[in-house]
Amino acid sequence: MAIDTVAALLDALRGSPILRPDQYAELVARYAVDFPEPQDLARHLIKLRWLTVYQAKKILAGKTSELVIGHYTVLDKLGEGGMGRVYKAQHLTLERPIVLKMLHKTLSTDEATVQRFHREAKAASRLNHPNSIAVLDFGQSEDGTLFMAMEYLPGRDLGRLLAEEFPDRKSN
Repeated sequence: MAIDTVAALLDALRGSPILRPDQYAELVARYAVDFPEPQDLARHLIKLRWLTVYQAKKILAGKTSELVIGHYTVLDKLGEGGMGRVYKAQHLTLERPIVLKMLHKTLSTDEATVQRFHREAKAASRLNHPNSIAVLDFGQSEDGTLFMAMEYLPGRDLGRLLAEEFPDRKSN
């Protein structure tokens, strides 16, 4: 259910690892009273860099639980494909940025797809080369969604690079 009051926004963030305990305490003591609308408070939290735009939208939509996957907090959606979605995330304890590749939940019951995702994670984790991204973790979220955590490298993705360098190229 969508968040429609500041109190509901505070409830959604209470106990969630999205904000540190000191940030939550400051939010309640200092900022919650200054913003009567949850959207305005969310915008302020974005300005403070306590939330990303993606996180604020998810929280206001009542989907806070989708922002914590295993030991990771989702920061932004990077892309989507046939097998799943890719997110920029951060390790909760280490505060290290990573990429989370998540298998679509609808595919988690297809044994062949699950095995292929496992093989991909195992093969990628064995690679050790300066031009490949390291796989750091593999697991399952509380709702049963499989994920692979990988090293995050800032910059353009291959699809954007190709589109910028070869604008006349036809995609599949």
